[in-house]
Amino acid sequence: MSVPVLLVLGWTVLATGFSAVTLVRLLRMRTGRAARAPSTARVLLLRPVDAPTPRALENLALPIDFAGELEQVVVSPYRPRLGPDVRWLPSDPLTPNRKVGHLLYALSVLPIEGRVVLAVDADVAVTGALVEGLVAPLLAGAALSTAAPTPVDARDGAG
Repeated sequence: MSVPVLLVLGWTVLATGFSAVTLVRLLRMRTGRAARAPSTARVLLLRPVDAPTPRALENLALPIDFAGELEQVVVSPYRPRLGPDVRWLPSDPLTPNRKVGHLLYALSVLPIEGRVVLAVDADVAVTGALVEGLVAPLLAGAALSTAAPTPVDARDGAG
């Protein structure tokens, strides 16, 4: 055999092997995610509030349609009107960024072992789909997950 034929044959074997390994890994990842459905996760949802707007107060009162175990905790210096399944944790941090101070206090006081911890600002209307979208990458092994909420009452492109 000539040298060019050997090079082409070697390249073909290498490319086929690489493709096979990649396909096996992708299939293994897909079946691993299906086995761990996000709705079975135990979720601690922290909602830091310092100076709530009327929209934030509405969002905190909305029920969240999440199939898994969800504990929602509002961390605030005063107790806003909350829904029946929402807990209030009083916090008055001395940090320059008060929302971060609320979160740090909640993480130091609340039990977080075995739970996925989400921090979502009170201005965001949380839905079950948003919780699932944030939890899924974390269950798959990601260290951090972010998501953009769906706009509410958007009237134009700027909204």
